[in-house]
Amino acid sequence: MSIKEHICNLVPDCAQLEKFSIINNIHVKFFWDTKSEKNLIEFLNEVIFILHKYKCKIRILPGFICDGGSTPRFSWSATSDPYSTICLLGFILHDALYCTQYFTRAECDWILLEFLEELNVSWFIRNKIWLGVKAGGYLCAWSKHTEQTIAEARTFVLKEDIENA
Repeated sequence: MSIKEHICNLVPDCAQLEKFSIINNIHVKFFWDTKSEKNLIEFLNEVIFILHKYKCKIRILPGFICDGGSTPRFSWSATSDPYSTICLLGFILHDALYCTQYFTRAECDWILLEFLEELNVSWFIRNKIWLGVKAGGYLCAWSKHTEQTIAEARTFVLKEDIENA
């Protein structure tokens, strides 16, 4: 098992963030989880996503673990490798929203689509990703969360309402 730490600003130069803001660089550790047989991402610092349209902040605290994009390997050529793309930032926010269920599933999926657009992901790719989460998100992720897993996730992902987003 190799563990790699990365500190980076995942916002591409071509992004045109208007509905979203991101505060702080992302410092994460990538690791292989033998139980789930997935690559996982652990946050080592706090990152704040501001969702202006929804008038809230989503604060991801150190210790939050997600899988980035639950995209099956066979579909990477159709969408993207979930770990080496500008889509990763959208996948991380979407994972945080899904596991905490602060929003409805439909809202989480729309937020992902809107965020990918502002990150300047092509219409074709972002809509394939959006259709993928619409088709498989419920069975693959949303329905697997329990009151306990949601409460645990909410210790690492906080939602704060703000007036002047």
